[in-house]
Amino acid sequence: MNLPIKILNFKAQIAFLIISLNMAQYISVGFFSESLAAILRQDGLSLEKIGAVYFIGLFYGFRFLWAPFVEFAVAKMGGVYKNFIVVILTLMIISLGITSFLNVRENLGFILIMAGLLGFLSATSAIASSALIIKISTPQNLAGANSLGASGNFIGHVLGTGVTLIIYANFGWIASTLFLVFLTLIALFMIITFKELPRELEKSQNHVNFKNMAMFFKDKKFWLSVLMLQGVGVCMSFGLINPILVDSGRGLDEVGKIVHIYGLCGVLLGSVIASYLINKFGSIKTIILVTLIQAAGILTLLLPILGYTNFIVLVLVCQICFAVYTVGAVSVSTMIMRKATKHPVSECALQSSISMLFQYISFALGFVIASFVGYKATVVFSSIICIGVFFYILKFKKFI
Repeated sequence: MNLPIKILNFKAQIAFLIISLNMAQYISVGFFSESLAAILRQDGLSLEKIGAVYFIGLFYGFRFLWAPFVEFAVAKMGGVYKNFIVVILTLMIISLGITSFLNVRENLGFILIMAGLLGFLSATSAIASSALIIKISTPQNLAGANSLGASGNFIGHVLGTGVTLIIYANFGWIASTLFLVFLTLIALFMIITFKELPRELEKSQNHVNFKNMAMFFKDKKFWLSVLMLQGVGVCMSFGLINPILVDSGRGLDEVGKIVHIYGLCGVLLGSVIASYLINKFGSIKTIILVTLIQAAGILTLLLPILGYTNFIVLVLVCQICFAVYTVGAVSVSTMIMRKATKHPVSECALQSSISMLFQYISFALGFVIASFVGYKATVVFSSIICIGVFFYILKFKKFI
């Protein structure tokens, strides 16, 4: 039974296209942040230094700066996003190929530079892909599109972070990075074979214009605050999953299996639940509800911290954390796209950038706080933040 596809209301080709594009966007950033964090932790690097690795993802937090240039380039291509995405994915494949020849310990500095380049390319691909999703979706199935996108992101997480980590542990750096090349080639094939109809764009999109972005939040100040705050609590704890399991004595291959493979079930469940909740209650009510769910969900991380490291317990904890994060990500992403009405490329990039910027800061902040007060206090503090955000959004929801 094709239940997820039926619920999300998309043809199979478009569904797989959305999943593959979002998968390709995440695999490189996921591997060079989370997997590399686990590798460096096993080598004895401090939590403060490992936290800096997450700043690779800050390109997602600043992508609004070059979104108008993407909008301009697509306009010159007749409103066709496909050709632009093909170029970016090709550059990602070349960059990964170069990185495969490096040594993770001897060339760490250069690897981080290449990871930064891949972060930039990934964020640029996300700018165009988000606009393409808006273009091929209707208001009725936009939540379904974002659920598919979230599933793609976390499939990329599983493959690019979990499976690749296992490959690294058993076969080394070259094999793991070439596997990333293969995954990106899948997305390249899907977009090449997709037939996208050209669209007439507004004249304002034929030149680089930052004024539209500057005015976007003029009457959306409370929505801006939601973008900043919604993911802070859950991300502070979510980023600690890998080092918590490493410090509990699990090997890299076990971490890859537990966190980034079996956790996929939680992601798929979270995507379907998000689509259902948004269609039933709307994006805002879902975002409010999710903050409470996240406050409870991340507390399950206390189990491995307190010594409950049974395999089944660890799998369930990871699935719960992935599920509650996914529901929040899908609800926010859907709201972002619904508000991007005039200039979808720039407006999506601006909103997503702010949301991702604060998420990646929260990832790094979680490492810093944990290095001072420990994992347990950090997780409890994160849950309290989620509860605080719940009351804040509940109070000001009519202004969002």
